[in-house]
Amino acid sequence: MKSLQSRLLTVISLAIIGWTLLATPALAQSLITKPALITQIVVTGNQRIEHATIKNQINLSLGTVISPDTLNRAFKRLFDTGYFNDIVFSLQDSILTIKVRENPHINYVVIEGNRRIKDDPLLASLSSKPRGTYTVRNVQQDVKRILQLYSASGRFATRVTPKVIPLEHNRVNLVFEINEGPLASIQRIVFIGNKHINDSTLLDAISSQEDFWYRFVGSRTTFDQGRVAVDRDLLARYYKNHGFPHAKIHEPQVELSPSGTDFYISFTIEEGPLYRFGDTSIVSDIQDISPSSLKPFVAYSKGQVYNNSKIQDSLTRIQEYLGTHAYAFAQATPSLSFNEENSTVDVTITTQSGGTAFIEKINIQGNSRTWDNVIRREMRLQEGDIFDSSRIRRSVSRIQNLGYLKDVNVSTVPGSFPDSVILNTSVKEQPSNKVSFAVGYSTTEQIIAKGSLSEQNILGTGNSVGIEGQISSQRLSGTIFYHEPYFLDSHVSSTFRLFSSDNRSSKYRTYDFYRYGGSVSFGYELGEFLRQSWTYTIDKRTVSNISDASSIYVKSQKGETLVTSLKQNISYDRRDKNINPSSGYRISFSSEYAMTPGDARYIEIQGSTQAYYPLTPSTILGARINAGHISGLEGQNVRLVDRFYKGGFTLRGFDFAGVGPRDSSTKDNLGGQNFAILSLSVRFDLGFPKEYNIQGIVYSDIGTVTGIEDKNQNVVDTGSIRMGYGFGFEWVTPIGPLVMLFSSTAIKEDLDEERGFLFTIGHIN
Repeated sequence: MKSLQSRLLTVISLAIIGWTLLATPALAQSLITKPALITQIVVTGNQRIEHATIKNQINLSLGTVISPDTLNRAFKRLFDTGYFNDIVFSLQDSILTIKVRENPHINYVVIEGNRRIKDDPLLASLSSKPRGTYTVRNVQQDVKRILQLYSASGRFATRVTPKVIPLEHNRVNLVFEINEGPLASIQRIVFIGNKHINDSTLLDAISSQEDFWYRFVGSRTTFDQGRVAVDRDLLARYYKNHGFPHAKIHEPQVELSPSGTDFYISFTIEEGPLYRFGDTSIVSDIQDISPSSLKPFVAYSKGQVYNNSKIQDSLTRIQEYLGTHAYAFAQATPSLSFNEENSTVDVTITTQSGGTAFIEKINIQGNSRTWDNVIRREMRLQEGDIFDSSRIRRSVSRIQNLGYLKDVNVSTVPGSFPDSVILNTSVKEQPSNKVSFAVGYSTTEQIIAKGSLSEQNILGTGNSVGIEGQISSQRLSGTIFYHEPYFLDSHVSSTFRLFSSDNRSSKYRTYDFYRYGGSVSFGYELGEFLRQSWTYTIDKRTVSNISDASSIYVKSQKGETLVTSLKQNISYDRRDKNINPSSGYRISFSSEYAMTPGDARYIEIQGSTQAYYPLTPSTILGARINAGHISGLEGQNVRLVDRFYKGGFTLRGFDFAGVGPRDSSTKDNLGGQNFAILSLSVRFDLGFPKEYNIQGIVYSDIGTVTGIEDKNQNVVDTGSIRMGYGFGFEWVTPIGPLVMLFSSTAIKEDLDEERGFLFTIGHIN
């Protein structure tokens, strides 16, 4: 750091040396070798500063005897005002004459050459102001301030040259010419003294990064002194979490290249010995909580490498467990005993109850638009309830899942009574009106565009309304919906929907399919994580404009069909969040019955299971299994438009409706009555700054679509397994996720249609 400071001082000195300041003479004063009596004070040379102001400043009275020291002090007081660049004291016949030359008056101040930092923050930092007094000292300080602003933004090669333009009447224009220079990047990070942990591992542990050509996004390669200080703490934390509790990270040494564009950072490390966990004991003063009941919450075991974060995790888990037993003020504290002979650490965890507690009051803060009751109805605790930390965590999760509230935090403060707490729930609202747009390409439909416009929090009530539409060369569809999560202030949700879809024929679908109708749904909770819903739908379906070259199975579908159905869905959801979950699972099952009044008779069942497991904090393993079956009733066959068609997003690597039974003579996809798909994926960070929300994904889908009634020898239905795999990127943008997927197939049939690239913006179901 000392080397860096010396270089910065050199830069500042070079910036102010070499300019000529008007014709400023050296300050001088006459020498007085012995005390003298003053009978008169005469001031000359002043133009703007009043005589009386100058006389008052020197603080000398007529009729007094002055000494050389007294006159020196008067001279200093006058010079420190900053009004003058030349002062001469002379004494003759008891008359003290003060000859001054005033500093120029600043007419205006101009910044030139600045592109990265605007004028306003630069001018605001200057002490030299228009209509103020010009002084060398102020200009020197202003140069330093400008350089500090640029160094804070990562530009240490900046040069500042002040120029003074003389004007009449002792006025000047002051110009600061700036040569900003390039950003100073980190060229090299060196670790000294690390024997057990290699350099690449330590580089991953810190925030700063070395500058390489492929790091074109983010600012972690730009030198930041504050970040380097944080890196020192990150290194210390890493060592403590990997077996070295006594590791010391010395003050980092920072070197700046002579050009001012390259930084070299050195971290000197004393690792100390490697420790492992020894014995762990728990001491509890809570009568109804035994130490043995807390043992399962210890996140490490004897013999494992010492990890400070594991101790903290253990304390958190113990305190959360105690919180579920109404001990809101419970504390768990560790004490460590180091055994240097065998390099082990014995841990003693002491718990103190602090007493049981109940909820005295719940405060809601930060919701300027959303009604209080919209948030309160998602809380799993009410005033008067016993404190339970697990129910608080569940409350936070439910509020976040609303979609229009973020940064949900619940904190506790002591209440009015010794055994009470107040819950302060703070939220931050985000826009509830959502616009999404998605575009993709299909060999079947070419360009596909989908958009939606919705308001998720109408007038702060939590109700939502929206419209969705999709268009392509063969399809035009739209939906209008209204959703009320607490219908008539009950615990039953309701959704009303109107829809229409017009699917035109193409070389891959040799008929037109038009449908329109409406539905009403009601849902309710059977438990905290268990939910059931019922949906009643009426829609009219029409198959027309069938090509003469179509399959006989397609031709048999011509005409209108009225379908009335009742569908039930039950789901058990233990995911940590609805959007981009990182842990937990969800199981759902649905059944649909087509009934009277209506022309179709069938029953359809579907099941889905999805699970998420964090391999690391930023790497999530996901698995999903979907399966379904549909059967005709009362002697009817399942119509072609009611069967399952998979591909695209549901079976990646294959086109929409790219797999399943086909008529080999016409290549028509006939759909299947059964399907099963297993999807595996891993999401991971790509090294971009977290604020960019960019993740990578690798995936593999395995599945089949099969089963068709009344088929002849032209129908190809092998029921074989298909497999696709690939990789892609997901970027969470303000209008929804941007997804690019690159896929290939590992197992396919001759008549299957593949799709190697998928691109979307927004949400696609």
